[in-house]
Amino acid sequence: MGARGTGSTTAILGGGRTDALGSTFVKAADVAHIFRADRPEMEHGATWFAPVILRMKDFGDFEDAQLTRQKLASAFVGVVTGEDPDGVIPGIAQEEGGPDDREPLDYIEPGTFQYARRREELTFSSPPGVDGYADCTKVSLRAVSAGLGVPYEALTGDLSNVNFSSGRMGWLEYQRSLAAWQWTMFIPQFCGAVAVWLIDAFAMIGEDVEGVTVRWTPPGREMINPAEEVKATRNAIRSAQDTISAAARR
Repeated sequence: MGARGTGSTTAILGGGRTDALGSTFVKAADVAHIFRADRPEMEHGATWFAPVILRMKDFGDFEDAQLTRQKLASAFVGVVTGEDPDGVIPGIAQEEGGPDDREPLDYIEPGTFQYARRREELTFSSPPGVDGYADCTKVSLRAVSAGLGVPYEALTGDLSNVNFSSGRMGWLEYQRSLAAWQWTMFIPQFCGAVAVWLIDAFAMIGEDVEGVTVRWTPPGREMINPAEEVKATRNAIRSAQDTISAAARR
C-alpha cells in the first residue's frame, strides 16, 4: 500500500538514507496514518484548514490591498508648471523639440515632482480611504482561530483584551481539545503503532517481551494559577475524586 493522504501525517519506520527522490511504496504495516476521523469508516482525513482556507485567502488579499493603499498614500506628487511655453522642462528629452518627446509619468514614488508646460493639467485619482483595518483584521483572525479550534490569543499572540477569567476559560477549553486529539487520534494512531514496532524490535534482538504493555502519559501542561489548582487537586484526592498517581501523571 502507498503512504498517501490529505490533511494527515504519515510516519514511516525505517533507517538508512534515501537513494532516490521519487515516491516509494511501503507496506501498510510500516505506516502510521494519523488523521482526525470526523465520521465512521473514514480512511483519509481532510485538511484542518478546509473551513478557513478561503477566508485566509481573502484576508491575504485584504492585507495586500491595504499595503498598496498605504504606499499610494505616501507617494505625494507635486506638479510644477512654468510661464514660458517654449522653455525647456527639466527631466524631459528635448532632442526633437516636440511635446511628444517627454517622458511619461507611468509610476509614482514618494517625493515625485512632475514638470508640466503651461495650460497642461495632470489629474490624479483620489481613492477613498479604507478604514477599520484593525477591526477587520481581528474579525478575520478570530474566524480563522475558531475554524482551526485554536484560541485567538494562541494563534496571534495578542493578549490586549484578555483578563485572567477570559484567559483561563479559553485555555481550559483548549486543553479539552488537546486532550481529545491526544487520546483519540495521536496516541492510538501513532503511539500505538510505534509501541508495536518497538516491541517487535526488542523481540528481534532476543529480549523477552512476553506480557509487555505500554502506558502513555502526555506531557504535562503548565498551570495557570498553581496556588489554587494545586489546592483543588489536593482536595480532589482527599475526597476520593482523584488518585495520587493520576494527578502525578497529569
